[in-house]
Amino acid sequence: MAAESTAEETRTLPAAEAAGEESKPGVWRRFRRWRSGRPFVPALLLILSGIIIAAPAYITIHISDLLVMISTISGVSTLLIGVLLVMFGLGAWFQPATSNYVGVLGIIVAIIALPTSNLGGFVIGSLFGIIGGAFTFAWQPGEKKRRTKEAADQ
Repeated sequence: MAAESTAEETRTLPAAEAAGEESKPGVWRRFRRWRSGRPFVPALLLILSGIIIAAPAYITIHISDLLVMISTISGVSTLLIGVLLVMFGLGAWFQPATSNYVGVLGIIVAIIALPTSNLGGFVIGSLFGIIGGAFTFAWQPGEKKRRTKEAADQ
């Protein structure tokens, strides 16, 4: 029955799709095009650093009858710093023109997290924030096209 339905579906495809031409790009292709026009990985590092910094102060782990919880007096500052870093990462994704400002602010907030938020997410969160902020600051739109033009000129 399944073989009959697939054969039936292939007969009803439009001529453009039957000839192998795609009228609409696939989801993965559209995602790659969207990702290439913005600082995707640096912004992802900023988002991860915000989560790593904020999570330990608000997550409780149950191990058998033992309750493991990191309780500090810096709960509000930890939440604020984590939310700011996530916002900077999202800002770099959805407003790539502001990547210079967002990168510098991400570096500053990640450094401030060291003394105020459990050593900046046990140093890992601050490192992700500093590296992500630096790469976000360094990102320039259309850089790939410029490199290929310069290589073609030489």
